[in-house]
Amino acid sequence: MGSLETDAPTVARTSVLLLLQIASSRAWECSAGDVTAAFLNGERIQRELYVRQPRHGIPGLRPGQLLKVHKGIFGLPDSPRGWWLRLLKDFLDMVIPLGDGRHGRLKPCPLDPCVFMLLVEGTDAPVAYLATHVDDLVVVAPKEIRRKIETAVSAFLPVDEWDSLEFDYIGSHIQQTSEGIFVTQTPFVDGRLFKLDIAAGQCDSDPASEDQALDNRSLIGALSWLASQSRADLQCGVSMAQQRQKTPTIEDLKFTNAL
Repeated sequence: MGSLETDAPTVARTSVLLLLQIASSRAWECSAGDVTAAFLNGERIQRELYVRQPRHGIPGLRPGQLLKVHKGIFGLPDSPRGWWLRLLKDFLDMVIPLGDGRHGRLKPCPLDPCVFMLLVEGTDAPVAYLATHVDDLVVVAPKEIRRKIETAVSAFLPVDEWDSLEFDYIGSHIQQTSEGIFVTQTPFVDGRLFKLDIAAGQCDSDPASEDQALDNRSLIGALSWLASQSRADLQCGVSMAQQRQKTPTIEDLKFTNAL
């Protein structure tokens, strides 16, 4: 990409799990919010870029006129970076009133730049945390502070609604109850996992058909995500399946199905 800057961090899975552990241990609450049209709310792009009109044109424009792109749009490699720079600036500028004359400011965690610690002036211990994965935000804080963070963030960014105690976040369903915090991926499993079709009479040593090989790669990809997020017990089997996916046999397909 030449000099085009495209890097933009996202919160680590271990960071999310650690924040959930902090919430559980301290009896804090969790909530999540989604920023609407995040890329369009990012910084202006730092290059000259033009696009053609849609096939049926745009009212008020002559056929053949081009559109100049000012903000990040989905599909541009530098859109995530533009959004991250806007988000970082807003978070660092944000002052969150906590009551009793106290105010908190967000500071990036040195272990993960996408985890922000809410610090009160004169203290070193964070009173809350805010993490971001592109446009998906999660707050971990005592109840009253959680609400104040949500209000402050919504004043800076277009977050229409915050879901507390039960929500979906980066592919996982998170539910907080009096018994603890439970992380599952049932919707992902129901929507992405399937069994590979194997015709009657196909022997274990037979090579898989082209369609079977494509489906096998797709299924292994879904299993890989599941293993990395919530099913560590599948990691060894997924690794073995990945090594056999280039030219799979029917036996390899059965192995993937067994996973």
